[in-house]
Amino acid sequence: MAVQWAALAVGLLFFLAGVLGFIPGFTMNYQQMAPTGLDSRALLLGSFPVSIAQNIIHLVFGVAGLVCWMNLGAARSYLRWGAVVYLLLWVLETTLTRPIPSYYPPHLHVAGHWVWPAIAVGMFALSFLHLYPRAVSSSRTGAGVAH
Repeated sequence: MAVQWAALAVGLLFFLAGVLGFIPGFTMNYQQMAPTGLDSRALLLGSFPVSIAQNIIHLVFGVAGLVCWMNLGAARSYLRWGAVVYLLLWVLETTLTRPIPSYYPPHLHVAGHWVWPAIAVGMFALSFLHLYPRAVSSSRTGAGVAH
């Protein structure tokens, strides 16, 4: 059950990030948001570079989490495959994109670059919550124990 709650929490966070990415008060430089990539100067919560495509990805991942959380196998798969996808997105970002523009503040080099593998590791770790159920003791104190 813990995996399902983790999938729900992750789904809600992704959905919230996707929604907030389209709201000017939560996204600084909102009017400078680009459809994709490093051309966007919009910053979610003033720290994370976002684009229209990234916001849509967050919304899709959020909806997927909200759909998958009700089934244990689906919740575990959502977290594991989500981790794989975010790790692949990070690899693509680091190998195929041009250097981070100079107008990004230095802290964004870390926040924007390392958030995807951190999400991947977190989702993968959450997929193992209570993988093996705890053994239930057969000797309980109280009534019902025959000697």
